[in-house]
Amino acid sequence: MSARGGWLLLSAMLLASCDAAALCSSDVVRVVRAPRSDLYAVVEARNCGATTGYVTMVRIGRASRPQRDAREVFTADDDHGAAALGLGGTVLTDITWIDAERLRITYASHARVFRRRSAGDGITVSYQTASPSLHPGIDQPR
Repeated sequence: MSARGGWLLLSAMLLASCDAAALCSSDVVRVVRAPRSDLYAVVEARNCGATTGYVTMVRIGRASRPQRDAREVFTADDDHGAAALGLGGTVLTDITWIDAERLRITYASHARVFRRRSAGDGITVSYQTASPSLHPGIDQPR
């Protein structure tokens, strides 16, 4: 094997051993607590560096448990600029507790959705898309 081939192999092995999650950061954009419950929903912006866009995540958790136990129920991005962006670089997203056990997630149309779970941590989750100009409740940059 040539010296160049050895360096390429070593570089590939080092990159393969890197934990992708360690290269990413998540910022909390919004937290909404359920009425009369210890449940909460959080919107986060995940940033994995200059070569990728932001990913919007919604997680559901309980205040009585560690944050790391919160369950991810929604993940989307702006599909290379097709969907409108809101606070923190996230896809425009509105989270509304209908009651203590039901959460509605409204997100900008044209978002590319990777995960959309209908239940999490004892609650039911419903979804709807909306055009930001037609849905003033969606978090928009001010």
